[in-house]
Amino acid sequence: LVPLIAVGTLGLFFFNLDNFRPFNLSGLSPLTAIAATAAMTLWAFLGLESAGIPADDVQDPKKTIPRATIFGTLSASVVYILGTVAVMGVIPARLLAESTAPYADAASAMWGGWAVYAVATGAAISSFGALNGWILLQGQIPLAVAKDGLFPAVFAKLSKRGTPTAGIVISSVLATLLISMNYTRGFVEQFTFILLLSTLTSLVPYVFCSAADVLISFRDRKASGQRLRTGVILVPTLAFLYSLWAIGGSGRDTVYWGFLLLLAGIPVYVWAKQRNIDQR
Repeated sequence: LVPLIAVGTLGLFFFNLDNFRPFNLSGLSPLTAIAATAAMTLWAFLGLESAGIPADDVQDPKKTIPRATIFGTLSASVVYILGTVAVMGVIPARLLAESTAPYADAASAMWGGWAVYAVATGAAISSFGALNGWILLQGQIPLAVAKDGLFPAVFAKLSKRGTPTAGIVISSVLATLLISMNYTRGFVEQFTFILLLSTLTSLVPYVFCSAADVLISFRDRKASGQRLRTGVILVPTLAFLYSLWAIGGSGRDTVYWGFLLLLAGIPVYVWAKQRNIDQR
């Protein structure tokens, strides 16, 4: 986050409001452009739900995890907005649309050529750090699903040190294959496709979770006999509608490939459920 914060804060001194005109260069209607932007923006916040994974190892998780999630999301939002607005104010919109490294280009415009390497180095270090976190995380989610009997048992196996090795290896191989299948695309085009596809596959669980939250609220109200508050239903309802809107904004190609990807998981689910039946 260091290069992001540096560009975001110091970039305000090189700000030019003329770079925001025209604001929409996509050629799409404002509503369509906002929907497409919402899907791409959500990518930056994917993983916020993963804060619940270490719940067993956190003191007072019912309070600590929600607070950490909200504070982390708000902090990241401030940094992202500050950095994005600064870059848009430093680089003209038409040049920014063709840039493959906007923060490095903004740093170069502000401080000279040496800043490109400084920001690029910071971005590389940040990327490796995020990669390490995701590699550790990608084994935990299949592990939890496998423990519920909804995934093959191999994902529930742990190494001597308690690591879900199979989940990490298999997930990494699948991710590598996905990138290899799109090697013919340009770097930016490939990154955008994977970004939108990853966002779509995360939005589908968001849709189900927001709907499930409404059902749980009604169930708890019936069990307790208390009156259901409007806010309890309003938040998951808005989350449900936003998720549907963002799915639509991800684009036809992304929805097409994402739908096929989700359907490809059905045989795995059927196989895992059948093994559970056979073992009873």
